[in-house]
Amino acid sequence: MGLFMKLNFLVVIGAVLIYYQFEDLSTDVYGKKEWHNVTDVDLNGKVAIVTGSSSGIGRALVTELYKKGCTVVITSRSQKRSDAAARDTEKDVKSEGATLGGKLDPVAFDLSDLNDVRRFVKYFTNKYDRLDYLSANAGMLLNGYTGPWISKQGYDMLYAANYLGHFLLAQELLPMLKKSNGRIVATSSIAQWIHTDDLDSLLPVNNKESNENTGGFSQFEAYGNSKLLLVFMCFEMQRRHPDVGCTPVAPGFVKSKIGTPSARESNPVGDWFVIAVDAAFGAQTSVEALLGKDGASPKDGGQTGVFVQPYYAPPIRNVPKQIISAKLFRLLSISVVLFEFALQFASWGNHKWVAHPDAYNEEFAFRLWVKSVEACELS
Repeated sequence: MGLFMKLNFLVVIGAVLIYYQFEDLSTDVYGKKEWHNVTDVDLNGKVAIVTGSSSGIGRALVTELYKKGCTVVITSRSQKRSDAAARDTEKDVKSEGATLGGKLDPVAFDLSDLNDVRRFVKYFTNKYDRLDYLSANAGMLLNGYTGPWISKQGYDMLYAANYLGHFLLAQELLPMLKKSNGRIVATSSIAQWIHTDDLDSLLPVNNKESNENTGGFSQFEAYGNSKLLLVFMCFEMQRRHPDVGCTPVAPGFVKSKIGTPSARESNPVGDWFVIAVDAAFGAQTSVEALLGKDGASPKDGGQTGVFVQPYYAPPIRNVPKQIISAKLFRLLSISVVLFEFALQFASWGNHKWVAHPDAYNEEFAFRLWVKSVEACELS
C-alpha cells in the first residue's frame, strides 16, 4: 500500500472515531438493511421511465422492471441505441425463461436540451395516463468527451445533462407521478463528496461556462457537483412534495460506459478494475428505492434525508466546523470516495446512509430549487 493510500486510510479511521462523537445515527434510521425481496413483485399495469437506459445500470434496471411486467420507456440520445437496448432486453429475458408480461418503448431525447425534454414529456403524456417510476439515471463524465461543451440553452453541458434536464423532467412529470402515487430515484454517486466549497457556484446562473479546458480534477469535481445537485433535488422534493417518494442513491463502482466518449465504444468503465461489479448489481440500490419500503414517500412513512448506497462509508452528517478545517474536510471527502474502491466487496449490501453534510443545507436547497425553476422557465 502506497504512502498516499496509507495516509487516507488513517484519515478515514480517524474520521470515524471523531464523528461518532458528534453523531446521533440510530440504527432504526441509518445502517445496513436487508435488500427488499422483490422476487414476487407484480408490476403489470405499472409504467416506468429510465433515462440513460441503453446500457449499463439503466438497462439493468429496465430488465428488472420489465421482467416483473412493467411497461418501461427506454431513453438515450440515440434512437438506434434505444431500439437495440429494447431488442437485447427482450432477448435476455426470453433466454431466462421469464414470461414477457411488460412492454418496452424505446425513445430518443437529449436531456441537455430543455426543449427536447419538453418534447419528450409531451410524447409521454399523450401516450400514457400514469407514471409509477421515474429513474433519473442518465449521466456523463468529461474524460474523453470531445464536445459540444455548451448546451442549447447556454449551460455547461455536464450541468445541463446530469442535473438541469433531470430537474425539468421531474417537474413536468410531477402531476402524473402524484396521480399514480409514483416514486423517483436519482442515480447520484459517492463522487458527490468531491464538490466545490462554494455552494453558490452550483446555481444555474453560475454554470454557463465550458469545462473544456479546466483540467482533469476540475472536470471530475464538476461531475461530483452534478451528483450533489441530484441529492439536493431529492431532499428538497421530499420537503415540497411529501406525497412523492424521491430517493438519491449511489450504485457502486460499476462496469458501465459512462466514462467513454460514446456508448458505442466496446470497453466500459471498470472493465480494467477487478472490483467493478456488473450492472445488475449496480442497479440494486435503484430497485430498492423504487420497489422497497425505504423508497416510499414521506407521506407514506418513508424516511427523509436518506442516501442509499451499497457499501459502508463514514457516517458524517453534522460537521463540527470548530475542529475540522476546510482543507482537512476536503481530504476526508477524497478518503470517503476511496471507500468505493477499498470496501465495495467487503461491505456490499443495502446501506441506508447519509449524503455529504452540505446536502442538508436547507437554505441553499431552497434557493437552488427556485433558481432551477427560473432556469427551466417553469411558471
